[in-house]
Amino acid sequence: MINGIVARVKGLLGSGDARTGLLKKNIIGSVLLKGMSIVVTLALVPLTIDYVNAEQYGIWLTLSSLMTWLTFFDIGLAMGLRNRFAEAKARGETERARQYISTAYAAIAVMALILVVISIPLCRIIDWCAMLKVSEIYRAELTDVMQVLFGAFAATLVLAVMSNILIGDQLTAVSSLVGVIGQVIVLAVIWILVKTQEHGTLLTLAYVLAWIPPGVLFVATVILFCVRYRCYAPSPAMIRLSMVKDLLGIGGKFFIITVSMLFIFQLMNVIISRELGPLTVTEYNIAYRYFNTANMLAMLGLAPFWAASTDAYTKGNLDWISDKIRWLEKILISLLLPAIVVMVVLSPAVYRLWIGDSVSVSWSTSISIAAYIAVLTVSNTYMFIINGIGKVQLQLYIYLGFALISYPVMSLLCSLWGIPGLLILPVLIYLVQAVAMRMQLKRILNSKAEGIWNR
Repeated sequence: MINGIVARVKGLLGSGDARTGLLKKNIIGSVLLKGMSIVVTLALVPLTIDYVNAEQYGIWLTLSSLMTWLTFFDIGLAMGLRNRFAEAKARGETERARQYISTAYAAIAVMALILVVISIPLCRIIDWCAMLKVSEIYRAELTDVMQVLFGAFAATLVLAVMSNILIGDQLTAVSSLVGVIGQVIVLAVIWILVKTQEHGTLLTLAYVLAWIPPGVLFVATVILFCVRYRCYAPSPAMIRLSMVKDLLGIGGKFFIITVSMLFIFQLMNVIISRELGPLTVTEYNIAYRYFNTANMLAMLGLAPFWAASTDAYTKGNLDWISDKIRWLEKILISLLLPAIVVMVVLSPAVYRLWIGDSVSVSWSTSISIAAYIAVLTVSNTYMFIINGIGKVQLQLYIYLGFALISYPVMSLLCSLWGIPGLLILPVLIYLVQAVAMRMQLKRILNSKAEGIWNR
């Protein structure tokens, strides 16, 4: 029986062209790794709450979501590198690919340095307690925590270049492996702290959660440039300032899209904290982490399509892209969306087993977040392929338009109807995006895209 299963797996991996074969290997590898990542992430939540408490954990979630903005301080250079590296590698232009990598590292390192210099006085000027509407007893600690976070995210800014190289090289599974190793180490350290300390602090939590992942990524970067990517290793002699504009051509659009998304989605924790309190932030994030496992599993299959679509579009293989879109849509309808419905039904039992009685999650919170995740997953299906093709102008306008109204609208809806009200606008955004992206892909693949549909 085992031999038969192994034979089927080998047959599945060996079928199709080279691009499809690599895609399948990445999806299978990513599924296994992400499964481990989900388990670690879910285990980390109750352990972290046990290490501090539900209120402090809510404060941490809010602060870390604010810091997510800093990972895009590179104004889209890393994401632009992803596409440009994939294109250069598809054409066999090794030296050009190395120039792109060297230029990206140099430019992003300068930006990270600027971030560190700015953050030192900024952390002491801002009244973090007033911003989050939390007790004054956290004032001194929050200042120290923010300095730790600024430093960690500045380091991550530079080190994340390797993740984009791996994804551009259609090695999403390897990028996932690096992330999983960091998560496992974090889980182990938090477990040790819980066993050895009577009560934890936000500052210690910040050091562990913020600095271990970039530390692992640093080690991986050194190893990969010494082994697989020796011919692409960055060098000062290979820096070409003229290439910054090329990286920003598409990278700049990704930057605007990402900042708009962050303004909409990463401020949700801040809005909840201000309107409903930090304990509700914890409730929201527990339900979000549970239902987001469905989206995380979907991302495993979608992530390799970014670079694969770049490769296929660069080589003019539009039929391959069309075939894969149909396959993805079948998976969504037959497997993923029904699975989310089942997750809603099972959610009370899962919460009890997972976090016990430390935090209560209402039915309205679970149902609204499940709807949000379902629409998000459908939208991502088209967005990843569009991003790989590089025609992102329409997507840019959609996110930018909604970003301009997001904060006041979501704040009002949250104050009126809580978490379900907050999620009305995000659900609408992803619905609009899904319809627009599907229409755009149809035009591109039929060679009928013109104007904004082809930019």
